[in-house]
Amino acid sequence: LILGGRDEVHAAVGFQNAHITHFRLSLLRSGEVEPAAPVEDLPLVGGGAHAGPVSSLDMAVQRPIVVSACSQDGTIRVWDYQAGRCDICWQASEELTSLALHPFGFLLAVSFSDRIRLMEILSKDLKLFSEINIKNIHLLRFSNGGHILAAAQAKLIIIFSTRTLKKIATLRG
Repeated sequence: LILGGRDEVHAAVGFQNAHITHFRLSLLRSGEVEPAAPVEDLPLVGGGAHAGPVSSLDMAVQRPIVVSACSQDGTIRVWDYQAGRCDICWQASEELTSLALHPFGFLLAVSFSDRIRLMEILSKDLKLFSEINIKNIHLLRFSNGGHILAAAQAKLIIIFSTRTLKKIATLRG
């Protein structure tokens, strides 16, 4: 899509992965944007979007962020809902099954087929903090105070201390 007025012409481009970018066509002439520039180098509108349905979603109590995951494209997105933009898009190397956001909004638990990863939410990235080796977790939740992490595994609910990351209980049924 090309839009413009008398002085400035803008191009908006949509991609198969649901990302949208835009730029002024004059940037191509000036050399500021290379015609063959990779998509990653161009600014994304709103930070982009998932390429499939959202499979997991959680929200912080103390920060204006929402975290969403898409199992189909393997991405986790951290959204600033006050600013209306995606601040972080993290690509997982394997299929993720669930996520939970700590109430303070600085720690994220993500489950995969063989482990739970605890990740720190930085300003523009997710950083691995620790891992818990446990298989087949399909649902994660932090307690209201954030001191406990619950993980659902078939008919079991496994309770971990967020402070020590040790298992403190197993609920059956």
